This record gives sequence, structure tokens and C-alpha cells, in this order.
Amino acid sequence: MSKYAEIQEQMRGYTKYKTHWNRERPYLCYVKNNEIFIYCKDPLIPNDYPYNQDSMYTTLINHYFTTKIFIGQDSGQCASSYRFNSIKYIELNIY
Repeated sequence: MSKYAEIQEQMRGYTKYKTHWNRERPYLCYVKNNEIFIYCKDPLIPNDYPYNQDSMYTTLINHYFTTKIFIGQDSGQCASSYRFNSIKYIELNIY
């Protein structure tokens, strides 16, 4: 089983989001209730790997339990070539 398939199995029931950062998507986040797992692209993935495949995001950055998670949606006011169906902002209140 691939590393990505293992992550998908563990994250069953979580909502998946990609974040924006200068037109790139450096993080894949899994959110459920007040819990969030944040993954980034595996540094060993070659540069010619198909761009923006979810299977690139296999390096766990951190796992948080929070009192509140705010997920701001993309307003869609950017040029259509820059619009993404993903989160723009996550506010984590960690206590």
C-alpha cells in the first residue's frame, strides 16, 4: 500500500482542503470537528511529477486539536485562471 493510500485510509471521514500560497498549493489539510492534520509535498517527489496531485502530499507537518477552526472560502474574485476550489485561510486557536 502506498503512503498516500495509507493516509487516505486514516483520514476517512475527514474533509480535505488545499491551501493557497502565491498560486501554489503547499499544504493539504484534513479537518474533522476541531482536529486538523496538515501535510506538505514529499521532498523526494521528482519535479516532473504531475502537478498538484493529492498523492504528492505525504509529509505530515503537524496535527492539532483546537478549540476553534475557521476556514475562509475563496471569494472567487481573482482572475478565473487563479481561482481554486480550496481554503484560503485557517485560523487555529490552540490552547
